[in-house]
Amino acid sequence: MDNLSTSAVEERLFMNNLSAMEFINWKGLQLVEGIQNLMSGREEHLFAWSRYGDPAKLFLIYFPVLFSLSNKWGIRLLWMGVMGEWLNLCLKWMLHGDRPYMYAIELAVMCNNESFPVPHVRQYPMTCETGAGRTRL
Repeated sequence: MDNLSTSAVEERLFMNNLSAMEFINWKGLQLVEGIQNLMSGREEHLFAWSRYGDPAKLFLIYFPVLFSLSNKWGIRLLWMGVMGEWLNLCLKWMLHGDRPYMYAIELAVMCNNESFPVPHVRQYPMTCETGAGRTRL
């Protein structure tokens, strides 16, 4: 054995039993938990930025105002919004999986032991979706 602690060996065995998509979801949960812990206490500030960056506001407010000030920058903003929304849609189609919040519940059921604590992710009112979130073509 290569000097790994018992928990590291157990985690490696656990990770070997996961499919590639489950592994990505597991790492995604850990990332979401880390970001939430890092940004704890700044939720309202981040919610405000999310409201200001809403795509509906981009197309209905920001684009017309910027276009009236500068055609060049208005068109650039419009293309940025279109490409961002298109990339968002393509990634949803490619990943077509559960949201991290739903996977946390499945992972808790799958693990049901104490050696693999399921990351604790908090869901907020502005969280994208509360359901499994599978997109359909």
